[in-house]
Amino acid sequence: VTNQFCDGLLQRANILTEKASRIKDLNLKTSFLSVADNLREISTALVSFFANNNMTSNRIESILDDEENLDEKLNGMIGEVRDLSKQLGAVVASIRLVSESLRQILDTLEEDEMMAEAGLEVDEVLGAAMYGESPGVA
Repeated sequence: VTNQFCDGLLQRANILTEKASRIKDLNLKTSFLSVADNLREISTALVSFFANNNMTSNRIESILDDEENLDEKLNGMIGEVRDLSKQLGAVVASIRLVSESLRQILDTLEEDEMMAEAGLEVDEVLGAAMYGESPGVA
């Protein structure tokens, strides 16, 4: 299931990258590419996290089988658990970045929609700002 989820994240990232190549607005394009990169990072981090988690599980089983050295081996596991915790923290940080990027994309799309409803084109607004004219006035 984990591999399927991570593969799905990579597919979404590739779709976003493809869509970004057709977007003319630089900020929106950058946001799409940022989300795609973050999805790739999340996928990689999750694969690594779950691989390490599986190794840790296997090690715990083998440690419990060796009762004589149990204390020493359990102490060694504390560092591994801390590493797993750090990796999970990196995944959470990447998810937050994706969330923020998606929020920025939504804001940009909503702005474009409001301008279109008002009959304004982005070029008109930028031109007006550059030349001190009122938007929509020729």
